[in-house]
Amino acid sequence: MAMPGMDISHESMHLMPGMLTPEQMDALRKAKGAEFDHLFLTGMIQHHGGALTMVKDLFDTAGAGQDAELFNFATDVDSGQRAEIRIMQTMLEKTLEEKR
Repeated sequence: MAMPGMDISHESMHLMPGMLTPEQMDALRKAKGAEFDHLFLTGMIQHHGGALTMVKDLFDTAGAGQDAELFNFATDVDSGQRAEIRIMQTMLEKTLEEKR
């Protein structure tokens, strides 16, 4: 079921900040074991970074984010995504250390 204003075609998906490219998704599908873990974590960090970009764009747009509920949601997204990025970076560092 489509929502008004949410007509996102396959072609436009790559324009959204943080979206993985078809090549990245293909590499992830083909990967196994530690390589999959590495690609998954780096892809999720990229994806979460896209959410941070979108929140920044919201707050950088004059007059946007004035609704209290939207402001609170966007603020929660920002703090949540930052926390999850830190967790994934720590996990990624551990996997890289294990390779050494």
